Amino acid sequence: MSDGGTVNATGAGAPGTRDDSFREVYEDLVPRLRGFILAGTQDAEAAQDVLQEAMIRLWRSPFYTSSDTRTPEQLRRYAFRIAANLLKDRRKSLARYSRTIAAFEEDRSAPLKETHPEVPMDLQRAMGMLKERERTLLWLAHAENYTHAEIADLTGYSKLSVRVLLSRARGRLRKIFEARDSRKPSAGRPDGELI
Repeated sequence: MSDGGTVNATGAGAPGTRDDSFREVYEDLVPRLRGFILAGTQDAEAAQDVLQEAMIRLWRSPFYTSSDTRTPEQLRRYAFRIAANLLKDRRKSLARYSRTIAAFEEDRSAPLKETHPEVPMDLQRAMGMLKERERTLLWLAHAENYTHAEIADLTGYSKLSVRVLLSRARGRLRKIFEARDSRKPSAGRPDGELI
């Protein structure tokens, strides 16, 4: 990745080369992928690592290099599939190191830094309380507006599983907000006691 924020694996390319083509793809995909990956990792540095690896894999993939008939949407889906698989791999790696997971869980109780400015802080905190799979599914469904079938294709889950898992994730998110709302002090009581 160059300092300008574009991927250029072969050095400066002449206009109309693969570099220029990929630069356009990169500029279209990176903001969307970054949000998706950040929702999955809740860690800006880890998200950046996963994002870079996803873009490198896309750059090297036969799907990108040999297909002249691919549509932008097909390419976008393929990139999300790469990112979803990298997130799964990351999750498996974390599971292998119990000490790392324990430290990760302790960090969750620390105040959350604003990692994605477009998402309200309350929602970021609530998403941080969900499992990575739940965050991933919610992000794909609501931030990226993918259908259940598209999410199933991206994640490898069945369409029915996506529907059920999304329903459960929404339920958990709702309970997090309800619990938070029930703990807020009443505005009309000077002692802050709940009514």
